[in-house]
Amino acid sequence: GLSWMDSILSGNVEAERFYNETAPELLQKALASARERFDAVLVDEAQDFLSSWWPLLDTLLVRPGVDPLIAFLDPSQDLWDRNSSLPLPMPRFPLRLNQRNTAAILRRFAPYSSTPLRCSPLAPEGEPPVELTYSTLHEERQLVERQLDHLLRYEKLDASNIALLGTHHVERSFLAGDRRLCGLPVEAIKDDGTVSAGALRYSTPRRF
Repeated sequence: GLSWMDSILSGNVEAERFYNETAPELLQKALASARERFDAVLVDEAQDFLSSWWPLLDTLLVRPGVDPLIAFLDPSQDLWDRNSSLPLPMPRFPLRLNQRNTAAILRRFAPYSSTPLRCSPLAPEGEPPVELTYSTLHEERQLVERQLDHLLRYEKLDASNIALLGTHHVERSFLAGDRRLCGLPVEAIKDDGTVSAGALRYSTPRRF
């Protein structure tokens, strides 16, 4: 049988083939049979798109090459190394103001960004991120449970508002032997981002 690494690599190759080849082919077939077209197309996370996909998206418009085709992208988040180019001509409008994070979080992670980051003046200060270290899987579990207990009991957060991000898939994390924390089951998120009712969501940063 395949080792776990072989399985992961095989899965990655199949997923890459689906998104790079199968999905565009399915869209092309759908466009050939569907009559509906749109007055505008808005593309989010456009850095994930291959250059060859853009002509297909253009044909979704009522007036290809005339109607609005708008793309939001961040080259720094090109996780799949697409290095794709946008269709031309397209005017570009840099969005340099961070509207998502608290000021404390932005200051903590700004040094890791290749792009200068500016915080929105409307952003709350927020609590400073805390960095904790551990030596063993047992210590890691204890630290996570301590933080979870604080969020659940004292901050009164619902489990559905918490996501655990680990550097390994859940099967190879500190949860491998016991997938419960603070009495709650922990599940890897499904493709739609959900888990069973009452469970804690787990994912890797890349998948999340």
